[in-house]
Amino acid sequence: MKKILLYLLIVSIAILIAIQACKKDTEKINQDLNTPYDKNTKVESLIKNFLNNTMNNLKTKEEYKTDSAVWYLEATLNYSYAIYDSSSADYSVDSAHFSIKLNNNDKVDSDDLSDTYYKMTDSLKSHYSGITESTKHLMLADVSIVSNQNGVLQLQLVSIIGSGNPVWEYGRFGDEDYWYWGWELGKCDQYIGQGVGSDAQDQLQYKINNPVAVSMYRIYFTDLDSTGLIYPGEYPDPNNQYGEFRLFLADGSLPGPTEEPCLCPDELNYYLYDGIDYIIDDRQPQGKEFSSCIVYEDIYISSQYWGRLHVINITYGIKHQTIDPPSPL
Repeated sequence: MKKILLYLLIVSIAILIAIQACKKDTEKINQDLNTPYDKNTKVESLIKNFLNNTMNNLKTKEEYKTDSAVWYLEATLNYSYAIYDSSSADYSVDSAHFSIKLNNNDKVDSDDLSDTYYKMTDSLKSHYSGITESTKHLMLADVSIVSNQNGVLQLQLVSIIGSGNPVWEYGRFGDEDYWYWGWELGKCDQYIGQGVGSDAQDQLQYKINNPVAVSMYRIYFTDLDSTGLIYPGEYPDPNNQYGEFRLFLADGSLPGPTEEPCLCPDELNYYLYDGIDYIIDDRQPQGKEFSSCIVYEDIYISSQYWGRLHVINITYGIKHQTIDPPSPL
């Protein structure tokens, strides 16, 4: 996957945004994003106008279609606070829910949109302040519609904050990379006792996300979409010499394993490149780029069998660059 494995010096982005906007903004957004000059500048201009006009109450009251309201919330949060092009050692994922009462036209009034924006900002600040690492940054904020029923729009905000100073460079797992599958058990085999507090899940997540980008500009995303949880059974691979799937899964008969599963360097490299990397390419929507991948650990126990597995959630979006610094959280 070239966008992960190659360092990008300057990101040139062709933005294809198809959104439903509010009564006054539908034509404005679509026309602005199809102008022949720099599209990063036009997206930035839309966001800045939204901040200046709506958040500062410089215009008369307006109303927004639901998709347009979501676009402005997500784009403005990421433009204002996100530092996507910055590597991290750890990742924290948080979600929060918000509701907006629609007006008689089934649209969002500007006052309610402004209030929701500030509530989402407070949620980001709470997530940010709850991380004890001194080095930290918001990677992305994903706003999506949960439901739209009975005149109430239910929204979800998922935020990813990176923290800590990475000590590795992205690349293949090395000769000493023997890691237990999860539970922060550290290294295994002849390296047992080392690296406690990390595990194969952490290592895979770190490598697939770093370095996310190298650019002379700050990068942020709009129009974010996530795959939802992807389980091993969705991607069988008969050529996997370590198991049956492109994601890690170990199982057996009860009462359980005599020792927790240990992944060797070659196995980790398989799950990194032939597994997660493959799935990222396979799930990539047209017109969007890879943004992040969160790797989760999971277990199952049935009446006869036990299982240990990795589950992933991938986020894609439209990438932009700006010379403006982010606002502090």
